[in-house]
Amino acid sequence: MNKIFHLSTLGCILSSATVLTLITCTNSTVATNSLSSSQSNYLRSEIRIAGTLEDQVKAAIDAKIKAAVESKDPDKKLEGDVANMLVNNGYKVIKFGEKYYKSTGELEGEIDIETTKVIVEVTTVASGKKSQIEKYMTSTTLNPLKKPIILYAPNYTDTPAKDITALGAYVIKKPSDLFAKMTELGGK
Repeated sequence: MNKIFHLSTLGCILSSATVLTLITCTNSTVATNSLSSSQSNYLRSEIRIAGTLEDQVKAAIDAKIKAAVESKDPDKKLEGDVANMLVNNGYKVIKFGEKYYKSTGELEGEIDIETTKVIVEVTTVASGKKSQIEKYMTSTTLNPLKKPIILYAPNYTDTPAKDITALGAYVIKKPSDLFAKMTELGGK
């Protein structure tokens, strides 16, 4: 007789020396064969303790955002402030400060903030982000879904901003403009 346990995780590994004979992970459901009552109770408690993978990822992102908000580094602090502002206004931040490496171990890039709809690069500098934005627009590693790119740069000057917009990205200098652009690009 199969017992079904619903999980929100992407995969699972369970083991038992004697009773567990079959585990199948499909669409966030675990089907088990021949679990004893005590094993079933243990599995239920492990699921409650672990929470969902989504909860764990959100907690990790929230911790990274909090650390950035408290950072002494002005760029890191601005990244945290912008991510915090997005979260507090109902946007789902799915990546924060996520680093990507080439097979050689060399850093390919870092996504400052990614929501379900856009990637937001954050900077305090007045220029110099064109090649980075271009990489985000073309890299299948950094932006496999080809999400729109927003450069949130309160200090960016007009000429470099034109270079960024010529690439098809957006330069935003104020929070209200960021929310307006994100709404235009698909909302929350």
